[in-house]
Amino acid sequence: MIELICDNCNKKFYRDQGKRNEHCFCCLECNLDYRHKLFYEKRNCPICNTEFETTQKRNKIYCSLECQIQWQRENPRIGKNHPSYKHEINHTINCDWCKRDFETGAYQAENGRRFCSNECRQSWYAQIWSQSKEWSEISKIRAVKILEDGLISQSLTNIQKEINEILNKLNLNYKSEKGFKYYCVDNYLIDFNLIIENMGMYWHCDHRKYPVILYDDHVNRIKKDKAKHSYLKNYYNIEILYLWESEIMSNNFLCELLIKKYIENNGILENYHSFNYHIENNKLEINKIIQEPYMNWNIVDLNKVVDIKVKEKMSRKQQDKWTIFQCEMCENEKEQLTSHYIKAKNHFCSQECFLNFKRYNNQLKKSATSVD
Repeated sequence: MIELICDNCNKKFYRDQGKRNEHCFCCLECNLDYRHKLFYEKRNCPICNTEFETTQKRNKIYCSLECQIQWQRENPRIGKNHPSYKHEINHTINCDWCKRDFETGAYQAENGRRFCSNECRQSWYAQIWSQSKEWSEISKIRAVKILEDGLISQSLTNIQKEINEILNKLNLNYKSEKGFKYYCVDNYLIDFNLIIENMGMYWHCDHRKYPVILYDDHVNRIKKDKAKHSYLKNYYNIEILYLWESEIMSNNFLCELLIKKYIENNGILENYHSFNYHIENNKLEINKIIQEPYMNWNIVDLNKVVDIKVKEKMSRKQQDKWTIFQCEMCENEKEQLTSHYIKAKNHFCSQECFLNFKRYNNQLKKSATSVD
């Protein structure tokens, strides 16, 4: 037996004679404690002065994430103050909105960064881009694509279910919510290039139910139905078959016969609205008196059946919240919400004028540089 001293607690202990290790410990706890002291150390947090333990190799300065965030708020390291900032690989860009120069990384510059901050980007989007015809067109196409791809979850209406059952019964190959650039249609008959629209009584303002138009939503829907029909007729040469809720829910057989006739006649009918047909001796017959839906009325006649309260509501405008200004490029007058107007440094009537103004300023800068 030989006498040894523990390298951790300095306690004497004995063990059988043999080869001595580099370190000797009286017990397993001392062995683990010694190794822990070898790799760990205690530090004081510079924010809350709390003592915490961490490995010696780790560059940890703060005791917690909260303290780290607090220090970053008090000492923001952005732009040239950021440790990863490298002037030689950064680019100087002129902000498209406030016209101030700012620096950004090569990656962001190559990927088209145009604004110095989110505030400038949002202001440009609200006052320039979102007011342009191009934005309106892109938004319509995107909305149709989302609906066509089924990215918006929605349940089928009762009339849609009824028509789908008829189409399935007739073994027709069809697609629901088929997109045509700016518009989606309820059912597209793939093999025949024909379209069926299911017209809800309230949603599409059935003139039989609403002899007087009492809601502004109805007026807006009538305009959209009219525009949708004109677009599909002019650009795709398709006359739409309109099946109305009253016939779908009370005269299912009439709708089935009308769909068959629509297909057999290659989309050519005497009339395209289900309320203008009836069944006589199990045959589909057209009514003697033809009715026209609101979407086919001219503006003068339609205006006569719109309730006066709806007209006032749709034309209501708080003039004191709007500002009329002259475009800084073409000098045309344009009206804009005052809250948007006061946030902008420059004011334009369109995206085109904004781009022309930007090109003009860039040319002036190049001319000034060449002269110097």
